Amino acid sequence: MIGVNFDKATAGYFIDCLAEGRSIEHGPWTIDDMVMLAGACFFAVRSHGPWRDRIAKLVGGELPRDLHPELEEAVDETLTTDLHGAIEFCAELTMRIVDGEYDDLYKDHLQAILRADTRQIHPVKGFRQFEP
Repeated sequence: MIGVNFDKATAGYFIDCLAEGRSIEHGPWTIDDMVMLAGACFFAVRSHGPWRDRIAKLVGGELPRDLHPELEEAVDETLTTDLHGAIEFCAELTMRIVDGEYDDLYKDHLQAILRADTRQIHPVKGFRQFEP
């Protein structure tokens, strides 16, 4: 269980900065501020990404623009699950940087394909154990 302390003006400021490509000038940072920023970033990724095209490419076809409501819901649920998994994976990588464990395992830039529903991470590049 976690409490949420949301401020409309702060969240609006975060969204404006993200949409306009401006630096986010804020501080001191509280847990509530960080959760609001994470929420704003999550919203921005979901609303601005070319997800339909990316999913179509993965399944080897084209998704029609007017999906059946049940299929649209399934695509949205899959996207939400996978984004949460990607965020958790990035958080783990960040923790490894802070703990001094990152450089032994990964290169400066890595790429992976993540399936959050199965909790599988498929390395593409930047994983030291899979690359020379």
